[in-house]
Amino acid sequence: MFFALPNLRSSSVTECPAPWNFQCSVPDDVRGAENKGKRDEWINSPETRHQVYSAFEGVNPSVRISEPKTVGEEGNPPFRLHAFVGDYDTTLSEVELQAGIARVPFRPNYYEKTLSGNARMVWLFERPVTFPNLRFAEEFLKLALIRVKADSLAASLDKPAWGTPNRYYTNSGDWYTVDLQARIPASLLQGWVLEVSEKHVWKKDRGSIEIPLPVVWTELQKKFPEASSWNGDFTEGAMGPTFWVPGSTSPKSAIVKTTGLFTFSATRRSRSTAGPT
Repeated sequence: MFFALPNLRSSSVTECPAPWNFQCSVPDDVRGAENKGKRDEWINSPETRHQVYSAFEGVNPSVRISEPKTVGEEGNPPFRLHAFVGDYDTTLSEVELQAGIARVPFRPNYYEKTLSGNARMVWLFERPVTFPNLRFAEEFLKLALIRVKADSLAASLDKPAWGTPNRYYTNSGDWYTVDLQARIPASLLQGWVLEVSEKHVWKKDRGSIEIPLPVVWTELQKKFPEASSWNGDFTEGAMGPTFWVPGSTSPKSAIVKTTGLFTFSATRRSRSTAGPT
């Protein structure tokens, strides 16, 4: 699933399941590296009806992802990520493209030739990844860049764009299939989430009270009969189901910390998708 704006002045988002199927008519004078000025003017016009897409889904899926502009403002942080998008600031010949794809550990699914004539690659997920906040999403993208090695496909990868959740991409309508079957495994993505969570500074950890985990586990079993679905020891760093959230089905969507249980369940619940019980 992808999410799109009609132009870069808009804040209204609609679902676009497959941007590679988007049928569009792009003015000839906005194509090509030499027409960047006209292209920017066109895609930033409120009158333009096109598709500017993102693989990120916001907490409010109908509104553009945004960072807070003032203290106390929430903005619309990312909630889910459905794919990786890699923008390359260069053109790639067929030989260069195939050589680059052979260098990365995960085959991309689609190659888009952008309106400037450069390359853009899309890696789809087996299942989307959820995030508790903007900072966590940014840390996840940094780790994912190392694991996916997207910059090995071509040295011209736009790393700032890769690491920015509120970045949207103008659909060129010029797409090519690389591998329809490839997907980055959900178990691997969840492992990267766990890796980030172990280093992430949780705001609620600061000054929080640590309760012995055996005591916590005893009380949880009293309050939540569904806790019986937890397999293995209830120790710091252990992972298990988000048994206290109705509708959560992932067996490894929660992690135990001495200051609370944190969940990455894909079930949409509230403004925050992770936090201590």
